[in-house]
Amino acid sequence: MTNFIKSIIVAFIVLSFVQPVHSKTKDKLTIVSWGGAFTKSNILAQVEPYEEETGVEVEVLDYNGGLKEIRAQVSSYNTKWDLVDMYLPDVIRASKEGLLEKIDISSMPYAPDGTAAQKDFIEGTLTDYAVGNTVSANVFVYKNNTFTKKQPETIQDFFDINAFPGKRGLRSSARINLEWALIADGVPLNEVYKTLTKKEGLERAFKKLDSIKSHIVWWESGAEPIEFLDEGRVVMTSAWNGRVQSAIDGGKDLTIIWDGQVWEFDLWCIPKRTRDENLNQIMDFLKFATDTQRLADLTKYIAYSPARKSSFESLSPAVKEKLPTATKNSKNSLKLDGMWWAENQQKMDEAFQHWKALKGWSFGGGLRP
Repeated sequence: MTNFIKSIIVAFIVLSFVQPVHSKTKDKLTIVSWGGAFTKSNILAQVEPYEEETGVEVEVLDYNGGLKEIRAQVSSYNTKWDLVDMYLPDVIRASKEGLLEKIDISSMPYAPDGTAAQKDFIEGTLTDYAVGNTVSANVFVYKNNTFTKKQPETIQDFFDINAFPGKRGLRSSARINLEWALIADGVPLNEVYKTLTKKEGLERAFKKLDSIKSHIVWWESGAEPIEFLDEGRVVMTSAWNGRVQSAIDGGKDLTIIWDGQVWEFDLWCIPKRTRDENLNQIMDFLKFATDTQRLADLTKYIAYSPARKSSFESLSPAVKEKLPTATKNSKNSLKLDGMWWAENQQKMDEAFQHWKALKGWSFGGGLRP
């Protein structure tokens, strides 16, 4: 055996024991969503079809929103979540904090008619750090036969304890509740955020919330509003419209009050410092999950509007009429200002927590009566 052949054999033996710098493309993904009917819709419309097509296992976890866990994972260089469904204000804040991977939006799939993704996604649902999933609505709901005479129909009715006595359910968050307080107090939709920016406007919002404060039962997770109604803990509650419609489709005798609904965009994001070798697989799932067909399929399982315009074309009239964007549902609706909340979230949350805990509220220093 020549020395040349011996050297090749030795090199082959050595290389066979050397581990590659990067492992092969990940064969399991971990995505994070909002639980309940929404996570179910993700699984049925996006996850299971992807697993069947690719053989890649996708684990789905639930959370209640916010950036706490993402900050912890990124700062510790231990990112475990591959893809997270987030509301737009959190997307904006997270991108500014450097918590998200940048996304090449030009690589997202075209609509069936050849329209580029940048033009097909609803404005505000496709950014350099996020890809739109759905448009959801914050609404009010009550059990039928709760009120024997007049039935509540407007956002003002939610705040009218005399005409509609009983406890109210509200999510424990400044966001949405401050908007609703001003709308119920007569502020025009196009002036809500301009009003909230002023001290007098915030005072007005808290004064309106004060009128029902002793009647409020706070909820945290999306399943709780329906549970509170079932248990008789509240007579009316705020809720996410998709959760309510799923309950109605499941036999619950409920009515949605669409008046004053607030739209929110939820979008898929990739937390920073995911391992480089995983990015291709994550992007592959993201492109699959947000193509025209998959976003249309979501409406089979949850009454949220798809983030792509082309997805509406295949929807039946019966499905469309249950969505937040339906003409009859959106007559008096407000699109949440994601940029405003990204810039004002912290001080609004501080003011809100003071108001909840004390007989007053704090904004810019000092407790106000």
